[in-house]
Amino acid sequence: MNRSDYLAKARHNEEFLESIDKDRFCDWWVTASFYVALHYVNAFVSVSIKSGFCSHEKIKSILHPQGSFTDLRFPRDKFEDYMLLQNLSRKARYMQVGDHEDSVCRLMKPKHVQKAEKLMNSVRTYVLSRLPKDDSSESGK
Repeated sequence: MNRSDYLAKARHNEEFLESIDKDRFCDWWVTASFYVALHYVNAFVSVSIKSGFCSHEKIKSILHPQGSFTDLRFPRDKFEDYMLLQNLSRKARYMQVGDHEDSVCRLMKPKHVQKAEKLMNSVRTYVLSRLPKDDSSESGK
């Protein structure tokens, strides 16, 4: 996928976020918010690395404030925002208490949705500010 494809996928996931009942499906909202951020990050990374999708570990090493790709390093606060969102998403997907249908939402609450939204917006805003100017019309934001 190229930069435009990743941006389109990010916007597609943002549309999905708008359709989710945040109170009832907070786990899905948190998960989808991470994938919005991930696709923005992949759009950013694809400008310099033409190999397409990278693993989560590769993305982590690329974005790390002391990573070897100096033009792709995130500032520490943005890197931490991305990693916190990834971890929150992982908890939403895999941490469960019991077998009850609502067990995941007992762990993921509206406060987690609010945190995920803040983190996602932070990453998105940073990435869009760093994309080449000719892509500003693609951002949709």
